[in-house]
Amino acid sequence: MKIPFPNVTSDKATQKTSLSGSAIAFVVSVCIWTTLRCLPSAYGQAEQSFAQWGLPEGAIARIGSGWLTNRSISFEEHVEGKRTRLQLNWLTTGTPSPDRTRIAVPSSLGVWIYDTATGEALDLLTPGTSAYTVIAVFSPDGKVLAGGSIDGAVSLWDAETGVLISTFTAHQNGIYTLTFSPDGNILASAGWDEKVFLWDAQTHTLISTLKHHTADVYSLRFSPDGTTLVSGSEDDTIAHWDVETGQLIKLFQAPPVFTAHTENVLSVDMSPDGKTIVSASEDKLIRLWSAETGELQDELIGHTWYVTSVSFSPDGTIIASASLDNTVRLWDAHSGQHKATLTGHTAGVLRVFFSLDGKSVTSVAGDYTVRQWDIQTGTQQDIFEITGSQEVIRTVRFSPDGTTLATGSSEGTVSLWNTDTWTRKTDFAVAPLNTAHQNGVYALSFSPNGKYLASAGWDEAVRLWDVATGIHVKSFLGHSADIYGLSFSPDGTLLVSACEDDTVRLWDIEVLQPKGFIRGHTSDVTGVSFNPDGNTIATSSTDKTVRLWDAYSGALKTILPHRWFVHSVNFSDNGRILVTGSADNTLQLWDVQTEQLLHTLEGHTSDVFSVRFSPDSTTIASGSWDQTVRLWDAQTAQPLATFIGHSDWVESVSFNPQSTLLASASWDGSVLLWDLQQVVPTQPTAATPSVLAGDLNGDGIINIQDLMLVASRFGPTADLNGDGVVNIIDLVLLAAALGEDAAAPAVARLGNGHPRLTATEVQRWLTHAHQVGLPEDPTYQRGLRVLAQLRTRLMPQETALLANYPNPFNPETWIPYQLATAADVRIHIHTASGNWVRTLALGHQPAGIYQHRHGAAYWDGKNEFGEPVASGVYFYTLSAGEFTATRKMLIRK
Repeated sequence: MKIPFPNVTSDKATQKTSLSGSAIAFVVSVCIWTTLRCLPSAYGQAEQSFAQWGLPEGAIARIGSGWLTNRSISFEEHVEGKRTRLQLNWLTTGTPSPDRTRIAVPSSLGVWIYDTATGEALDLLTPGTSAYTVIAVFSPDGKVLAGGSIDGAVSLWDAETGVLISTFTAHQNGIYTLTFSPDGNILASAGWDEKVFLWDAQTHTLISTLKHHTADVYSLRFSPDGTTLVSGSEDDTIAHWDVETGQLIKLFQAPPVFTAHTENVLSVDMSPDGKTIVSASEDKLIRLWSAETGELQDELIGHTWYVTSVSFSPDGTIIASASLDNTVRLWDAHSGQHKATLTGHTAGVLRVFFSLDGKSVTSVAGDYTVRQWDIQTGTQQDIFEITGSQEVIRTVRFSPDGTTLATGSSEGTVSLWNTDTWTRKTDFAVAPLNTAHQNGVYALSFSPNGKYLASAGWDEAVRLWDVATGIHVKSFLGHSADIYGLSFSPDGTLLVSACEDDTVRLWDIEVLQPKGFIRGHTSDVTGVSFNPDGNTIATSSTDKTVRLWDAYSGALKTILPHRWFVHSVNFSDNGRILVTGSADNTLQLWDVQTEQLLHTLEGHTSDVFSVRFSPDSTTIASGSWDQTVRLWDAQTAQPLATFIGHSDWVESVSFNPQSTLLASASWDGSVLLWDLQQVVPTQPTAATPSVLAGDLNGDGIINIQDLMLVASRFGPTADLNGDGVVNIIDLVLLAAALGEDAAAPAVARLGNGHPRLTATEVQRWLTHAHQVGLPEDPTYQRGLRVLAQLRTRLMPQETALLANYPNPFNPETWIPYQLATAADVRIHIHTASGNWVRTLALGHQPAGIYQHRHGAAYWDGKNEFGEPVASGVYFYTLSAGEFTATRKMLIRK
């Protein structure tokens, strides 16, 4: 089904002409979601159509079309003599097909394909990876589409049918840029891990690795004949490569420095004749280089701030440049003479490119406008204003009658959705603001009779809404930090809120006044749930406890200890069982009367952030930062199903009243609706000993995940040799079943949502295997070779500090790194001026990759005294033995 793109024009009568060609392509790529969200006339048809596209197995609908991915650059600003570091998000732009009939737009859900003439959405291509897509490009003949993901994988689709052709691991971290050679035979990729890879576009095999850069690679361009490749990097250098040999031809240098520029190289382009390379940098300069000799030919001076983009005209006579000084400049490519300065943007210009006929140039800027300019006259032809925002839905709840789904977003919006059509009913707003809250919404709760909806989040306020009218009834103030949890009492007379300020507050709904507060936790209170009997309140906290309180007196009843932070808590319908979700990757079931731990539910590979009992209390749902949603049998504590489809953290889950649907909200900008009537148990059943018996997680293949299950679970289904005992011998047999060729690449694909495998762990297995004395059998020997290969693959070749995630963040982030050798590890956090903020002493760490949340360093956004730090840019320095490295990060509140 196709959907019409709504007609959008400027509010100035003289600027109502529609964009065309390249301008339309880019406008569609940046504006499609924001326009659909912000125009009420487009809500119904657009959202209903998007709801059915690209759905994962088990899902029946999706709310939200994801968010446009971006990359960030930092820059310095001098205001009244003070030097301040700022951050700018750079929207990833769509790439038109060679014939300009379609445009591919990367997003958190996959790649959207649009018709550039009509603006109609044609398809959603989902990648063969759980991570979101950062860049998408067409092959020169338009038949193949390549997409690069934040986990370093490349996916290839048939551009006509949308069928996924292949997915292969390209990089250790995210991909910034992809480009095909002019003949389409080679695909080049680059990104965070400082390497440039060349791939055979037909066989998807690696041809060569181009390594010289020492920081992120931002831009790639093939020469017109495809024999050379140019790359621009954050390390201030430009490298020119021989494609056939993979050798560095020339490293461009500008005397007297030893780099092409004195700051990050943000953009490169090559002239149509292949003789000249142009580069743009944070040093405010544009430089022209001889592609043959690497000599600096000219320097274009005029911009007063970072130059973010450069582009040759189709005939090679003009260079267009974009800058954070709010201007676009045109230059004579031969003489270097400045031809014109195009002004009109009110914020930094991020990208500039020529139309196909070279008669106009289009620019996009941080003022959320796209403008088209006539090359001859320098006059502005068209202006398009981008409105709206890219929302991350943080929380979701069904109404008591099941006809409405409420969502709360990172932008402070609270929305109601029709569960029959999955279209938006209304957005709540507090006059004169356009959002329900000034910042993100963390928590929602319907009153038992469905009359009220309560919302809370970052702005420290609990807001009460009349569901029928959308009227803002009351804002309850009193908390002094982010509010994480809300719960109504069974009779609807009380509302309880849980806050980062370590308190729990009660609000009287009948008189709309504060009722009291509870204090006792020693750290953030992350979740809250009223017992159905109305007498008890359960709260979870980062102080590693769940506490039960008397709802009337506020007296503490009991403390249930946990191993790690507790994110969520929920009572069963009869109030007898309490389920908790923790940062130790588990759920725990507690008997409320005896205060005894009944079961620990294991299966998630990262924090369990949300837990809910179904209304009939037969099923438990959990959402995790491993990007999965899991269902559990509430009676037996056994897993029922795992839903895979989100590309980022799952932060909220909610059952409908009939227990037939489950909604899950994710940082990928979407809510997925899962059909619970089709759930089939996925527990593996006993099998006779064979190679196929190694498929322990029931996904149809034998892979590293099964190997990890043997090592961690040692259940009866893992007894592969049939001796009645599960031990190291079974693990070696399963390693043999992996195959030597498949084992090593499989390791590289392990990311969020997969088992954490380390070289130390594999070495422990090998030592144990040699100690027990394995039979002299080829199968066992092959298993040992595979394990040795895994160990080698997991040992990094060099020590490195990696990019923190998320970034920007609020209030917490993870800092990954890798060690080539064992070392004492410390991470020092400091301001741009060098003022010390915090030291994370990680102790002596063995060699390995510390990339995931339970290995990477964790920072909660607080200084050494436990005080939250202010918004802004900070730097973190890794010290590991003699190695040191520094990167930057941004807290945005």
